[in-house]
Amino acid sequence: MPDKFAIDYQRVLITMSLLQDVEDSDYTKQHSLRVGRLTKKICEEYGFDNSKCLFYTRTAYFHDVGKIKLTKKVLFKAGILTDDEYTEMKKHPAYSRDILINLGLPKEAEVAIQHHERLDGSGYPFGLKEIEIDMGAKIIAVADVFDAMTADRPYRKACDVTDALLYLYSKSDEHYDIDIIKSLHQVLLNDKKIKNSIDI
Repeated sequence: MPDKFAIDYQRVLITMSLLQDVEDSDYTKQHSLRVGRLTKKICEEYGFDNSKCLFYTRTAYFHDVGKIKLTKKVLFKAGILTDDEYTEMKKHPAYSRDILINLGLPKEAEVAIQHHERLDGSGYPFGLKEIEIDMGAKIIAVADVFDAMTADRPYRKACDVTDALLYLYSKSDEHYDIDIIKSLHQVLLNDKKIKNSIDI
């Protein structure tokens, strides 16, 4: 019987190779890896068993792979997207789902497509609310936003950890699950390199 973890690792490598097609591949790859690692830590802090942690972590590594199908104009635009450009951007979760299905990961596909859903129904692509959103997608959403805010981009500097946490707390129960944010907060406090930079 094939080694399950070896197969999972190979799938991650396939995803990373797919992301080479993205012009900004280094950022996209590193973002995906950071979101995956952060998702794992949040899941562990939240108390999920090893199997669930692995499932959600694997899904997090793949969450943005659909961006390889976006045009460079949309993906790397520094300014505000036009309505048409934003419509295209919102297709990437569905693209991620399609790619994951083709990779033989249908369950992960159905979680990945939800990572831009929000508790109040304002997210995309389905406008799901509250319990309609998979728990893993809620966790990936928090990890995704936190990493995006705390990473440098060509068109803006990273914000600090405290500001990112405060933003997430300000959107709790509107966009993001408060218990997941608290788990993230504890994960960061557990990190000796980060702990002293948190001011809340």
